[in-house]
Amino acid sequence: MAHIVTFKHIVDDFDGWKRAFDRQGDVRRRHGLHLLDVIQNVDNPSEILVIMKADNLDQAREFWRSSEDRATLDRTGVEERREMLIGRSVMSGEGASVIRE
Repeated sequence: MAHIVTFKHIVDDFDGWKRAFDRQGDVRRRHGLHLLDVIQNVDNPSEILVIMKADNLDQAREFWRSSEDRATLDRTGVEERREMLIGRSVMSGEGASVIRE
């Protein structure tokens, strides 16, 4: 079963954060995380939501706690790491993305 992991951050420079985030792809993949989407709040562009598929929940949690991830976030202007949510898809609606394994 695929699990969905979301990371919510407040950033001071979205473009700088995005460049650093893109360079961190290998680290995410080593932790079994696969990017699905990045959402930027239209009312507050500093607020972002990263949505990923997780192969392994323990590895996803390790990524969230890792010093490597924290160091990257510090360098990219993340002002606040708000939350991590781990879930599983229980309902899909019309036009929703479907994850197939």
